[in-house]
Amino acid sequence: MFAAGLTALFVPGLCSPVSAQVSTQPQKRNVLLEEFTGAGCGNCPDGAAVIASIKEVCGHAFHSIAIHAGPYAETGTDLKTPFGDSLVLECGVDGYPAGAINRYPYMGENLPLNMSRGYWVKTVKAALQEDAPVNLYASASIDADTRELTVEVEYCYTQAVAGETHNLNVALIQNHISGYQNQAPAGYLHEHVLRDLLTGQWGEPLTEMTQGTVYKKTYTETLPETIGGAELDIRNVEVVVFVTKGRREVQNVTAAKPAISNLADPVHVGISSRDLGSSRYGLNVFPFSARSYFNDTVREMEFSVDINGQAQTVKVENILLPPYSDGIFSLQVPAYPIQASNQAILQLVSVNGKAVEVPSSVSYDFTEPIACSVKEIYLEMKTDQCPDETVFTLRDADGQVVEQIGPFDGPGPVSVADTLVIEEPGIYALEFSDLWLDGWQEGNKGTYKVKAADGKLLGQNYSVTGNLERIVIAVSEDASSEEAAQGNGKELSLARQGHGFRILNPASLPIERVSVYGIDGKYLFDQAMNVRGDVQVSLPQARSGLAIVRVIHENSASVFKLILP
Repeated sequence: MFAAGLTALFVPGLCSPVSAQVSTQPQKRNVLLEEFTGAGCGNCPDGAAVIASIKEVCGHAFHSIAIHAGPYAETGTDLKTPFGDSLVLECGVDGYPAGAINRYPYMGENLPLNMSRGYWVKTVKAALQEDAPVNLYASASIDADTRELTVEVEYCYTQAVAGETHNLNVALIQNHISGYQNQAPAGYLHEHVLRDLLTGQWGEPLTEMTQGTVYKKTYTETLPETIGGAELDIRNVEVVVFVTKGRREVQNVTAAKPAISNLADPVHVGISSRDLGSSRYGLNVFPFSARSYFNDTVREMEFSVDINGQAQTVKVENILLPPYSDGIFSLQVPAYPIQASNQAILQLVSVNGKAVEVPSSVSYDFTEPIACSVKEIYLEMKTDQCPDETVFTLRDADGQVVEQIGPFDGPGPVSVADTLVIEEPGIYALEFSDLWLDGWQEGNKGTYKVKAADGKLLGQNYSVTGNLERIVIAVSEDASSEEAAQGNGKELSLARQGHGFRILNPASLPIERVSVYGIDGKYLFDQAMNVRGDVQVSLPQARSGLAIVRVIHENSASVFKLILP
């Protein structure tokens, strides 16, 4: 199957080698998740979605291999390999989808190596904190004329491992294989599918493992046109390189996308929409996913943008999308008039200054933001058991951070009650996000509630399941604030009296209603009236903390904050 050669680059101590790419300094361990799956598995699309989310968070620190084996792999396109059944037995797989993370029994020493998808995120998160005894670097290339794959691997041990048996594994995986999948729509794409193990079932034993020395290995293989029942498209292959202790305990892992020579494809980048996080939008930033279908690195994309019938040209610059790869980007557009119903159409017109040969576009439909007539926003938030993943962010219309609360230290849950003062009118996004993209679902479910100072509920959720929820508001030019409401002494003001307060009304304004509610939204006092003088209000003595006082007068509202003793 392959031919291998060994070259040792001797590096004294831990100094950085001139001719090597691998680091010689101690590093954290990357994580490998081997996913056991099959086209007949109804829950496996959900497992694939979890893996995609972890990859989005971790980037090059996380790698996955989908192993199609067992009874669920007998349906649909044949994606099995001669290696899958042995891996199923080694990892003790008894249900699908299952995932072996670093081939280590994180669930307990006497339990199988695999675990169900509900444990993947937190296990990967913990595994990334471990130290790696060996560093890895890999590069690869394919000659499209001969289909010869060449893989270069460098490794360097930063810890002493004398007496241990380590194996170097080189896996060939393939992405974007279209085929049947139970509980998925037609045209489902199977990702990171194991196609071959260049180094055999359990890898090549390493005989050179001196600490501080860099070693290099080269592997070559001529790739067939098909493997099993699927075409082996060289555009969509990757190599995953990892070192195990014996058959288990992945010491470290890396990957490489092969550079392809002698292959010319039309200039083509496919774009697809991303979730805006809200049906009510109005920001000047539109996210999108991009997939390259041609053999050049994408550094610039130019779009024709049509928003509510008004067209303009906008560029996304200073990006890096390798050939035949995927990425997530954002398109910044100039401010635009917002209507009750809106449509934004993004049409890709050129890549790297060259006109695209295959058209691609996305569209977003959204309604106007929530109108907000006051500048104070009251926030209540309670995290789940992972407060270090929970973040609230206030952004302006251009996506710039105005204020951020979180992530939080320590064990959860963490409760937050805060007042946000928006200084300038405009459009803002209130974002509730989970840094690991799996929602506020660990232990007690996380919650949030947002109210404007005039009592208007802007949004709430008592079970945050998504990775991002966004409330978009439009603060008007004449939005009032606490300071504006209190005025210069000729309008209304508050004076505390006992466990209550007096509304001072020197201008004899016609007071029509007085409402008082806590930061939790529960009313402490609410009464209609017709008074042109001062108003005395008594409150329940059982309540303490921040309260909001709203006074309606002459079809206007004055809002005050009151600290109860």
